[in-house]
Amino acid sequence: MNKRPYVIPPAQLERLKDLSLFYPCSGEDYYDAIAVFSPYITDFWFVDKRYFTLRSALDCPPVLRRKADYELLDVKVEGLPLFRSRDPHIWPCIRTETYKHLPSKRVIRIHKRRGYGYSTMRYEGRMGKLGVFFYRGDSSGEGGSGDHWLRKSKLSEIYTHLVDGGLLALDGSNGGVNSQRHSQLRGAYKELFKYFYSWTNGERLTSKQLVEGVSAFTDEYNRHYECIGYAGDRYGPTMIWNVDRSNSAEPLIPSYEKIIRDYDNPTFDRFWLTDRLNRIKGFPDGLEKPYRIRKERLRSRRRYSVE
Repeated sequence: MNKRPYVIPPAQLERLKDLSLFYPCSGEDYYDAIAVFSPYITDFWFVDKRYFTLRSALDCPPVLRRKADYELLDVKVEGLPLFRSRDPHIWPCIRTETYKHLPSKRVIRIHKRRGYGYSTMRYEGRMGKLGVFFYRGDSSGEGGSGDHWLRKSKLSEIYTHLVDGGLLALDGSNGGVNSQRHSQLRGAYKELFKYFYSWTNGERLTSKQLVEGVSAFTDEYNRHYECIGYAGDRYGPTMIWNVDRSNSAEPLIPSYEKIIRDYDNPTFDRFWLTDRLNRIKGFPDGLEKPYRIRKERLRSRRRYSVE
């Protein structure tokens, strides 16, 4: 399939100047997000638990080493550069590369963070407010994160970090019960997954036809979704959505302060063990149990991340 040109809506992107882009479970998929948003977004946060587990953050090649439009200015590493432990509690490391985007003369920063996506969104204070949530190419099977970021509850949490007028860039992967495949009624969110679960993935359509082929919709919280652009392909076309929340009635989001307070070492991204996950409150039962006991049960109990 020939690479289709991006469809970039400059009017909507102009208001996102100097904000952050967050891409959880990103792996080595960097360039489309950077190419589309670097004239506007300043900080790009790519998060994956596999970063710097086979190669030290001090020795990694620059992300944009083969891109002539970007000049590398500086590299900074914070945290343990190499983490090969099989312990599920991850010691985060952030490698920050600073570039000059030559066409726009803007300085951008690319942050690669080793850790869990949910922990990063909730506790990484340096990320700041989000202008774009970028998510694609993930799955529930082997090799995927199993994190259903497009569930209704997760979308609601994302919106607590996304500025008004912020954008979603999605290919529809790993949607959980919201997705077209798993929803018996194919509810309001089905447009987010339209190409991902189609027979052809929209491969015969032009970029403009892809954007025009999905319909605007309003969800149960009175958020209005409108497709305004296209940001390349991975498992399917990555569509850019504007979400108008000016008249929305947002649900109550759980507080995660108790989890932070009960960390025996808050520098780690925790991976919690429990018999039953209390999804209503947002954190496991029995959190007061000491870390030693949780670790001993690792081999015999199902594991849950804090999500």
